[in-house]
Amino acid sequence: MIIRELVLFITLLLSFVEASAVCLDGRHPSPREEFGSSDAVVVAHISGHKDLTEDSHDPSGVTATLYHVKVLRRMKGTTGSSLVLRSENTSSRFPLEAGADYLLFLHKDGKAYFVDSCGNSMNKKQAAGVISELGAKE
Repeated sequence: MIIRELVLFITLLLSFVEASAVCLDGRHPSPREEFGSSDAVVVAHISGHKDLTEDSHDPSGVTATLYHVKVLRRMKGTTGSSLVLRSENTSSRFPLEAGADYLLFLHKDGKAYFVDSCGNSMNKKQAAGVISELGAKE
């Protein structure tokens, strides 16, 4: 009985843990450095997302998430007015919240854009200083 209750407790506890981006290789470029190396930098609204189940052997069942992004402002690069970002379901994923606005430093992997979890992408609410540092007024 105790083991059953312990398993239930751990399961409930884990359901409240929020995933976040983790930089695994130790790089921490400055905003200006990442601006220079990015293919595009945008202020964007996350309009939705879709979880992908491409690998039936994946333990969580979700291999990646596609985020639907509406570009509010281009600071660098030539993007369309909307984008789809792919975020692999790994410990280095960069989770985005639907309905929120972000400053995104985008990098290309072939034709698709992704966000580097070691970079400076962040919720727009915290981005005013970075936008100012890059010389753009919001």
